[in-house]
Amino acid sequence: MSKAKDKRKDRKERKTASARKQSEAHKGGLRLTTFHVPDQVQLWKPAKKKIVDLIPYVASNHPYVDAGELTYERTFYVHAKIGPDEESRICPKYTHGGGGRCPICEYRTKLGKDPDADEEMVKALKHKRRQLFLPYDHDDEEQGVQLWEYSHWNFGKHLEAYIEDSDEDEGYDIFHDPDDGFTLRLGFSQETYGSNKYFESSSIRMLERKKAQIKKVHELLEHGISLDDLLIIPSYDELHALFNDEPVKNGKPKKDKKKKGKKKKDKDDDVPF
Repeated sequence: MSKAKDKRKDRKERKTASARKQSEAHKGGLRLTTFHVPDQVQLWKPAKKKIVDLIPYVASNHPYVDAGELTYERTFYVHAKIGPDEESRICPKYTHGGGGRCPICEYRTKLGKDPDADEEMVKALKHKRRQLFLPYDHDDEEQGVQLWEYSHWNFGKHLEAYIEDSDEDEGYDIFHDPDDGFTLRLGFSQETYGSNKYFESSSIRMLERKKAQIKKVHELLEHGISLDDLLIIPSYDELHALFNDEPVKNGKPKKDKKKKGKKKKDKDDDVPF
């Protein structure tokens, strides 16, 4: 085979990483350390006004949904600003499927029993709830199903409250159903935390779908994405080593050191930046 044919074969077989996806991933500190982004899927961001369908997926390992059922979100919990680079990592204790033990939670529990402990540090070490969604943006239809990671505090809790306040016969609790569901009209307000700006949910409305929209949702159900499988859940030893800034040998920390230094003051729940 000629060198030219070899090069064409190499080009055909290799996958080219999306520069846009990589750029967006680097801008969001959580994205590279807590979940994977599927090939050909773009990361979605909210704006002041959006009309979206939250496309469901088939649950396989979900904390609140039976395997095989359709659901619209995947809840997980993170510890923020961990290690020398202040990265985020999924908490394996509170995240379903994580194995049940977390060195950061253990340290926080021990610290909380110390009457002289820094209360701000104890608070900062608490796990924060976040969620993954699969939005279909009506203003960006060519992208198809996208991936959205966000703080439960800034969106999910507002959606849950909206559903709980509705009448049962309105059917908002199954808004993500392919046949009987609803399109969401979302409003967001821009907020500031320190030097960072982010969007928090300010309004939610359920819109009835037309026949063409129902057909489109059924087409989008073929996305083949399982949000359960996208989570990056570290082992106890990996998290222990990162938290204590320890070198790792044979997959385990070389030595056990106490956490040094104070954590920065944090909110009760993460903001999405």
